[in-house]
Amino acid sequence: MDEQTDEYGDDELDDELEDPLLRMLAAAPAVPLGTATLPPGTLVGQSYRLQRRLGAGAMGVVYEAVDQVLSRRVALKVHEIGRSDRAARMWREARAMARLSHPNVVTVHEVGVDGSRGFIAMELVEGTNARQWCEARPRTWAEILAVYRAAGRGLAAAHAVGLVHRDFKPDNLMIGDDGRVRVADFGLVLERAHGEASYPSEASDVAALDPDDRVTRAGTTVGTPAYMAPEQRRRGVADARSDQFAFCVALHEALFGVRPGAEALAGARQGASDDVPRWIDTVLTRGMATEPDARYPDMHAVVDALDPAPRRRRRVVLSLGLGGTISALALLRVGGMLSPAGAAAPDCAAAGAAIDDSWSDETATQLAARWRADAPALAEVASRTIPPVLDAWRDQWRDAARSACEATRVRGEQSEQRLDERMDCLAGARRRFDAVIDVFGEAKSDALARADTVLATLPDLSACARVDAWGERARLDPERQAAYDDLSRAVDRAVAQVAAGRVAVGRSALDEVIPALESAGFQEPLIEARRRRGEALLSAGRRDDALVDLVAAHDLALLHADRDTIAETMLQLARAVGETPAGTTEAQRWLASARHLVDVLQWSPQRQEPLGLAAAEIAANGEQEAHSLELIDRMLEQDPLDVTTHIRLLSLRGAVLQRSGRFEEALATHDLALAYVERERGPNHPLTADVLGNRTVALDGLSRLDEIERSLARMLEIRVAAFGPDAPLVGDVYLQLAGTAVAAGRMREAASSLTRAEALHRAGGDDIGLVYDLAMIGEVQLALDDVERSRVAYDEAVALAERTYGPNSLRVANVLLERDNLHRASGQPGRSLVELERAQTILSRELAPDDTRLALAQGRLSTVYGELGRHEEAVAHARAAMRTFDARLPPDSPNRVLVLRSFAGVLSAAGEHGEALDRLRAAQRLADRVLPSTHRDRLGIHVDLVNELVANGSRDEAIAAARAAIAMMPGVVDPPERATSLPELLRRAQALPRGRANG
Repeated sequence: MDEQTDEYGDDELDDELEDPLLRMLAAAPAVPLGTATLPPGTLVGQSYRLQRRLGAGAMGVVYEAVDQVLSRRVALKVHEIGRSDRAARMWREARAMARLSHPNVVTVHEVGVDGSRGFIAMELVEGTNARQWCEARPRTWAEILAVYRAAGRGLAAAHAVGLVHRDFKPDNLMIGDDGRVRVADFGLVLERAHGEASYPSEASDVAALDPDDRVTRAGTTVGTPAYMAPEQRRRGVADARSDQFAFCVALHEALFGVRPGAEALAGARQGASDDVPRWIDTVLTRGMATEPDARYPDMHAVVDALDPAPRRRRRVVLSLGLGGTISALALLRVGGMLSPAGAAAPDCAAAGAAIDDSWSDETATQLAARWRADAPALAEVASRTIPPVLDAWRDQWRDAARSACEATRVRGEQSEQRLDERMDCLAGARRRFDAVIDVFGEAKSDALARADTVLATLPDLSACARVDAWGERARLDPERQAAYDDLSRAVDRAVAQVAAGRVAVGRSALDEVIPALESAGFQEPLIEARRRRGEALLSAGRRDDALVDLVAAHDLALLHADRDTIAETMLQLARAVGETPAGTTEAQRWLASARHLVDVLQWSPQRQEPLGLAAAEIAANGEQEAHSLELIDRMLEQDPLDVTTHIRLLSLRGAVLQRSGRFEEALATHDLALAYVERERGPNHPLTADVLGNRTVALDGLSRLDEIERSLARMLEIRVAAFGPDAPLVGDVYLQLAGTAVAAGRMREAASSLTRAEALHRAGGDDIGLVYDLAMIGEVQLALDDVERSRVAYDEAVALAERTYGPNSLRVANVLLERDNLHRASGQPGRSLVELERAQTILSRELAPDDTRLALAQGRLSTVYGELGRHEEAVAHARAAMRTFDARLPPDSPNRVLVLRSFAGVLSAAGEHGEALDRLRAAQRLADRVLPSTHRDRLGIHVDLVNELVANGSRDEAIAAARAAIAMMPGVVDPPERATSLPELLRRAQALPRGRANG
């Protein structure tokens, strides 16, 4: 590795950088790069599709591109492998920009290497640069000053994390169509070491070039001479004061139409326009001083000096001082910055006591009485678990308010403005606290059942004490503050509603408040509203819509350097993207970025629990079962965990074991969860019912139908007692009862349960439950030979799934797979083929190649191909499906019975009767072992075996099989229609010539 590459390699990033985006850079090797030219449509980095070229320079070509994972447009700087010094400078640019999370600095989203190309994905700024902006039309000095003060804040943010731009000029200052100013092109940025950074260059190199050209020595850009500070031009030494010089030169040029001449470099300056106030001239003169020490101490001081309002305030203070009536110390005392000597300390305890108006022992007593009256089934648990959490949060708020007050009024370590910002942050947290108390005060079972989820919406108060905590409200006038508070309260109420399980109500409220927030320009509550709506949409299965909101919230939070919200949205983006195997890698990258940022922010262990849970879920969704189990077991070793997190981890562990066919282990895990929830929340709590429902899946894998029915009966009893007999959650139990009846072959019983489930889900507006109801109704009615009722149910299921989840969702694909049976039963193999191919396209995009759902689609396609006479394609698809099923399905899985039967049918239609017969014999042996004698599918397999034996001429075996099947018929509930052909099949078998060997 050469010296340049080593200097900017991964070790330095890992050791020095805390920003999560920089951690992402560490995964990108510092390879030598050069300029690239690529056609539109090229895919870079697996997710960036190039749209058009925006420009080019020494450091690469910049394109407009679309991030296909997150559906957002980006600016993508691309390089081909070339010179190592350019590689080092590219990574330097990327890591410098990624370190900054500031509204006035262009944001870097991702850095990576794609084969021979390196790329940097950045925020796409639609607009113009400052030079073009000034030339477009005459600008007032106030307009120009506002733009450059914003740029100054961006430079100040860079300097605050140890970065020097080295090439600030109007061309590197972007003004977006949204009006926001951003500093760009950090390609020359250096990290300061011991107060300054240097990059050697010869003065003669600079003198020989045009002032507007960037200087390059040995291929290394060092700046633009016209804007360079004297020390940078002479010695190549630059620090933050050099950026200050360039900033003042650029602002001078914007205000007066010309750059300062040689006189300015010597300390003098040219005459200013009459329109520009002389005090600006004074500020620029100091900022362009020849000696760095004579300039302002930092860019913050320059920005403050260029603010007209503070100058007016300083003039007022100065006049008071001249009058001899107020001293500087007295001003501090009047402002509350210090306690006067001998005076009583400010009563900061009063600031914390305000929270008692929201929550007190009296409030807790009143709520407990309401719970006993209106929700008796949950009152005891609610009274035991909810008040302690609210008590603890109230005490934390009281301490935080007192500490904020003392920091200003007692210790004098922060300003009044910072105190206002911290108290506004705490007031916002209190609004959420009030919303949570209000939703519990309604004394409704849904909120009490989800108390842990509702309480989890309470803000982390430590964020209000951080230096970078946002203070948007404090900068508003009183009238705007009132509007801000009203809209923020609406957001808080909606968040509490969603957490209480009233997703549709809460989402509707967010739909209403978001446009109002956008119109008012209130960014902080807007970010929260869009993040929470994204979470609500994700919980409703609308992943694509959720991604739109979550990406918007993330980008807004990044824009305003709201690091807590950045981490929260990264977590939710990871969950959304990681719902399917196709998004696993991208999801894990989002989660890693969130984890690094959380480490910097020092979230509490409890607040970090969702990150660990999400990591395990993403691994499970990505078919990484062993890794998921490892993550789960590691988390379960932590003590203590939040009760809900503990239950979710155990339930996820059981689900992962089930996917691997380890049903006994899965059942043992669910039993652990059941014992835990009964101990923590009681035997009749809705969480107990949830665990019972999860447990039935493992029981189904073990074919323990009687125990499933007992678990569901208990689950139904708990939910009826907690929510009433007409709740949609009760409908979910009837849906599970119907599934159990179907598994047992009791179709009429299933139809009865589905009628109840459908009615409850329709009445409760539960579209998610209704999709499942309708799909199963279609299946059951088809089994009962009511083709028309089956068609009506399936058609509504598909339409509702498309409307609820989107036309290309996995759930739509699942319903299409199920509707295939209807089309084939109706003699419509062509329509079946179209829908199955659509389903396969969706599944192929979202799932791993060896996913059993994709194999199911292949198996169904094989059957349709066979019916259309395309036997070669049919057998190929069937064999591909069987390879997956053989690898993924447990040997004793009841699902293998139907898989083997389907494969045998394809083989038989293709004339491969010998192998078809072998598969049916295997299916019959398995069915006799794992299905009860009363099961209609067990009888159906026997009928199919008799059919194939007769077709194969296996007389003796066919006769024996037919007699055994006929003997089974009286005990089977709802026998399949084809069983009526058994007497005829027996006669045909008896008519076969004797002496034919069995196949």
